[in-house]
Amino acid sequence: MNRLLSFCLLVLFFCSSSHAAVSVQTVTFNGPDAVVLEGVMYQPENWANGSGFSAVVMMHGCSGIWSSKNPDAVNGNGTPNLQNHIEKWGLKLAEEGIVALAVDSFTPRKPAEADAIEWQDQCSGSTYAGMVDSYTTRVLDSRSAWDYLATNSKINGNTIALLGWSHGAQASMVEAAETDKDNDVSRQASDHRFAATVVFYPGCGSNLGFGGVNSSYWRPYRNVLMQMGDGDSFHDNCQTRFDRAGSVYGAIADSGHGVLFVSHAEAAHSFDATSQTWPADYCVDNPPVGDTCAMNKADIESLAFLQAEFLANRQVLSVVDDFDNDGDGDVLLRSGSSGQFALASMQGGAVSGAASLAIPLTWTSENWVHQANPDVDGDGDKDIVTGNSSTGAWRKIILENGAYVSQSAIWLDSGNVYAFVAVGDFDGDGDDDIVLKNNNVNTWQLNEVQSGGIVDKRNLPLYTVDYAFQAIGDFDGDGDDDVLMRRSSTG
Repeated sequence: MNRLLSFCLLVLFFCSSSHAAVSVQTVTFNGPDAVVLEGVMYQPENWANGSGFSAVVMMHGCSGIWSSKNPDAVNGNGTPNLQNHIEKWGLKLAEEGIVALAVDSFTPRKPAEADAIEWQDQCSGSTYAGMVDSYTTRVLDSRSAWDYLATNSKINGNTIALLGWSHGAQASMVEAAETDKDNDVSRQASDHRFAATVVFYPGCGSNLGFGGVNSSYWRPYRNVLMQMGDGDSFHDNCQTRFDRAGSVYGAIADSGHGVLFVSHAEAAHSFDATSQTWPADYCVDNPPVGDTCAMNKADIESLAFLQAEFLANRQVLSVVDDFDNDGDGDVLLRSGSSGQFALASMQGGAVSGAASLAIPLTWTSENWVHQANPDVDGDGDKDIVTGNSSTGAWRKIILENGAYVSQSAIWLDSGNVYAFVAVGDFDGDGDDDIVLKNNNVNTWQLNEVQSGGIVDKRNLPLYTVDYAFQAIGDFDGDGDDDVLMRRSSTG
């Protein structure tokens, strides 16, 4: 599936998706140089019984993760009180079924003599400015966080992304790069951990490395999205580096290692920290300028970008058919890890809606293999038929207007003997029928469907030896579907 379509689809979906209860807890894990790192982990509602979760490692800016720089800050409900932008991202990701881990790189490294709050301020001009290096130490912190998440059996190590702000975004850019910061030699593929990266307003000056700004050889190994205000002093250097990554090194859309630089009009540094509430929609101002409009757009589109990247790494199925009976082809997707189905409804060439199908997990395990999308109940929209690769059983999943309705067994002969071939309305009654092939004896079987059930099954008088199935269609114009076959020896 084109990632641009996935991205647009998910912008629509996440603007309207519902919120779910999440759990928040502090965690510790091993970091570089024997440091025990700390973090705040946001877990989805179904964390206890779920698996195959995607995750995001969140890297804070130069003022740490804590609200008012206070490591003891707590919310009214007793959960850790983090800075606005970090906490809203942690909650939102978990509400959307994604694990979020906010890494605290500062608190575990505080010298005994340092004031706890003052130590959190490592921004330029402060007493402890740069004490924890964003270009080296914090890069290793991000990798340690990936190791911690990837070794959890509930998390899919192929779909862990990196999200950083300012100081943490600089670390994220180093980690996301094709090469080391000090030499233009590609790192080993196994050294690249994260599936995708989003960075908010990093510094891209000479301290970043990668050959400096105007001769920069920085380019990503996988896709990177940058959000930057055009009123930020970091803007021009970052745009120059991203432009070079694209024009010199081919880091373009759909390359798998592309860069996307989004410049927000009249927005300053830290433009997204003004609210702890996730934006419900884009800014209505015309023109949409300033920090609030930038925050709304950046938050919504960054979330959609991450989810599109997760989808690209998990997707094992992409089928186009009319699932809502409106005459447009819709897109059926399936997760490679959870097995869950999702549907993107199309109308007039545009995405009109997107949602996961609420099929019980029992019937979406890896043993249940997608076979076809016949209209088995004759209501005009397509349904789903799956086969169990272990038992040979078959299942019909009934959809109505693109939504899950029910599932039940369907009376087809064992999939261990019979293989799916095609669907078509062979008797002209409005229901799609199913053709199977017995590969043991090389015969073809028609399963006649009415009102969602098999009412008759019989062998078809089709050529068997040296003939292969080609297509289904109403070739004689009589209102029912026919079968086109081709002889392999003569063509």
